[in-house]
Parts: sequence; C-alpha cells; structure tokens
Amino acid sequence: MLVIIEGPDGSGKSTLAAKLSELSGAVVHHHGPYKGHREIAQHYWRSIDDVAFGDGVIMDRSWISEPIYGEIVRRTPSRIGVNERRALERGALGASGVVIMCRSSYEFCHANWVDRQEDEYVRSNDHTRRIWSKYAALESPLPELSYDAEEGLSFAEVIDQVVELRSSIENVGPGTGCFQTGNVLVVTSGTVPFAVGRPTFNAGLEPVQIQERELYWVEAGADPAFLEKLRPRFAVGIGAKAEQWLGSAGILEYEACERPTELARALSYVPGL
Repeated sequence: MLVIIEGPDGSGKSTLAAKLSELSGAVVHHHGPYKGHREIAQHYWRSIDDVAFGDGVIMDRSWISEPIYGEIVRRTPSRIGVNERRALERGALGASGVVIMCRSSYEFCHANWVDRQEDEYVRSNDHTRRIWSKYAALESPLPELSYDAEEGLSFAEVIDQVVELRSSIENVGPGTGCFQTGNVLVVTSGTVPFAVGRPTFNAGLEPVQIQERELYWVEAGADPAFLEKLRPRFAVGIGAKAEQWLGSAGILEYEACERPTELARALSYVPGL
C-alpha cells in the first residue's frame, strides 16, 4: 500500500498519517523540506522502493509539494524536474499509489499554523495564504481523495475510501505505471524505464500532453494474460522485440517505433490526443 498525504501547512496531514498508520500498520515516511539539498528525488524513491519490498507506506508530503514551496518559500526553481517527476509518478502508480489531499479551509489551516508557528518551515502569514491558494487549485497526478479535517470523517472511513480507490488502479500486471482499463500500453524491448534519470522516456513525452496516469509499461516477453483486464485502447511498441510481442499478443491497434527517442511521435497517434 502506498498513500501520499498532501496539503498546506496546518491542514492535518501529520495527524491523519499517524492515525492511518495505527489502523493499517503502514509505516509513515515524513518528507521535506530538505534544506540545502539540490537533488531530492532519491528521498521519495526510497518510499516507493519500500512498497516494492512489501511494506505499507504512508508518505507525509511528497514531490508534489516541491514546486509550491520552491516558488513561494525558497524562491528557487523546483528541485524535481520533468524527468524526475514523471519517473516518480510512474513508480508510484506502479505501486497502486493514491493521494489524500487535505483540503481544509484557510481559517482552519492558519489557526493550526499559528499554534505551532515556531516549529513550522513557513514563517509568514503571506506565505501561508499563497501556499493554501496553490493547493486549492492543485490537481493530483495520481488518483485522489479529498479530506477535510473539519468534516469529522472517521479515520476508519478514510481507510475504506483508500481501499476502494486503490482497487480501481490495482497493479495486477507484470509492468509499472497506471493499471486502469483502457489505458495506453507501452511495450519496451528492454528494461521498463521507471528509474530517475531517463529523459528519453520522461521529458520527451511532455509535448504530447499524455499523463503518466494514462500509461501502463511492460517489457516484451511478459505474460500477456493481463491484457484481458487492461484492455488498452492503444499500444506503442519500442523496438523489434516489442513489435513482435504486440503481434503475438493479438493487439491490432498499435504504433511501432525503433528507438526511445521516437516514443513521443508514436504516442501522438493515440486517439484523442
């Protein structure tokens, strides 16, 4: 289980994380602000890796908040670039990860921030207001639940909602990314590229405007039994082995490309893009 809890300061993230940990047995990983660190993606990867080893993980903050605090608090560019962001999203989706976005009112968040201001990373009223506004407009790159600490929803009910949401994207296939019926299948002839540092598979996809939650990635040679449930609306094969696998699996709607640098072009043929 991978649950990412996000939200502005004072919205109840840490309290929620602790209570969900008590109920589920998952371990809480507190992240940020990583002062003085230039490269921070590896911190978040450790949480995702722990899920791969069978641990339940609740992340108290993630890379999702990095652009907000970079702009408002540090006044520096985000330390998570497109390359790292897409890779982290792909890995989290492969772990069937979901986001709980804490969306309490500004008044509630600000009051909590004032109560423990000496311990907070954010130091000014102006910053708290701007951060809250950024979160209010933020759309999660992963499947999302909204949580309002003022509404009185029980923590057991939140767990039930998490289980229900995860079931819609549970990765029952041999690959990584978002296992959701109708998603686009990407088949590679080598190792599936989910690790940080592979710009060919990450930054190069941005112009196509296809999100990671629309993609599922597998290696050629995988048992095709998962296709019965995934039922991809379109597929792309990278390299000769991938194209052969697509043909043997009976997939008719696909685009082939010889090398990773051509992936964006191939994905541009996805219906609706």
